[in-house]
Amino acid sequence: MATGARMTVPGLRWTHVCGRANFDACFHTFRSLALPPEYELKAFLEAPEMAAEYLRARLVVGRSGAGTLSELAAYRLPAVLVPFPAAFGRHQLHNAKEFEAMGAAVVVDQADLSPASLERAILDLLARDFSAAEAELARWDLPDATERILGLIEQAAAER
Repeated sequence: MATGARMTVPGLRWTHVCGRANFDACFHTFRSLALPPEYELKAFLEAPEMAAEYLRARLVVGRSGAGTLSELAAYRLPAVLVPFPAAFGRHQLHNAKEFEAMGAAVVVDQADLSPASLERAILDLLARDFSAAEAELARWDLPDATERILGLIEQAAAER
């Protein structure tokens, strides 16, 4: 696939959430590349918008913090994960490797991230059968985690 065509794979729609602090720089690049209408740049998504995007998504490209991975598991979405290299104790790398071991992710080190490496990872994910990964994500997802933790805290307090 030619470099200029990377963002125009038929049937792929892109929503790039770059963060408010990065929006101006990303928007400048976005305009200079003259990307197709299937590529949408947003500074931020409120919860209902984020939920709608997850429901439409076939896969996600993102970091691998606990919040993101919880959302991916809840929506049973495969991902290309790019762990934040400065995260304390490299916890994002460890998180990402767990999802990769489940077959739910491809991990790309930020130092190795390029249009070509991202394209390879996306195409790899799109070519996979995700039934086993979806089952693993369902097992990993604990919608009642807060209640479980609260129960453990209450139990520990009662034992004092």
